[in-house]
Amino acid sequence: MTSASKGILRPFLIVCIILGCFMACLLIYIKPTNSWIFNPMESASTVLKMKNFFSTKTDYFNETTILIWVWPFGQTFDLTSCQAMFNIQGCHLTTDRSLYNKSHAVLIHHRDISWDLTNLPQQARPPFQKWIWMNLESPTHTPQKSGIEHLFNLTLTYRRDSDIQVPYGFLTVSTNPFVFEVPSKEKLVCWVVSNWNPEHARVKYYNELSKSIEIHTYGQ
Repeated sequence: MTSASKGILRPFLIVCIILGCFMACLLIYIKPTNSWIFNPMESASTVLKMKNFFSTKTDYFNETTILIWVWPFGQTFDLTSCQAMFNIQGCHLTTDRSLYNKSHAVLIHHRDISWDLTNLPQQARPPFQKWIWMNLESPTHTPQKSGIEHLFNLTLTYRRDSDIQVPYGFLTVSTNPFVFEVPSKEKLVCWVVSNWNPEHARVKYYNELSKSIEIHTYGQ
């Protein structure tokens, strides 16, 4: 990934993660059902210890704590952005893994999950905690990783059928009027593409279409 693409990706990831975490705050206390939640077995004594552990009233526990397990694509941002950028209160973002047992949710980015799952949390999951599966790629561009089918409680993607929907980018209305005049053209079709791979399905469409019409391509 080039420095230019990282500069474009960084603010987009900030908005996606913050909006996703805000929605997670709304969903975090939904009473789970056995059909969609998975928790490791906990003994009665363990649950009692956890209850006593959280009985201490502090300002920290008045907030919903969301642990970002791995920075998506390695892109970091200011963890106070919830309040500063969106005026969202009562939501505490952290990357401190020592707070795992106190976190109400753990946000995990699909692309950053290792194939052998060894970089996922290895501790037993607290009974109140939800895991959020985050993915901003299309299904055809998402590698399947076995073993994660029953680990997550909430999904965070651009799809409308996700538990938490975060649009893949957004448009804003310009305050300055802009008059666009269509220039004269010498070329009929062009394709601007990134992340080129001859095995991608979209390339197959391009190969077939280019047999019938001249296509000028840009990107890599």
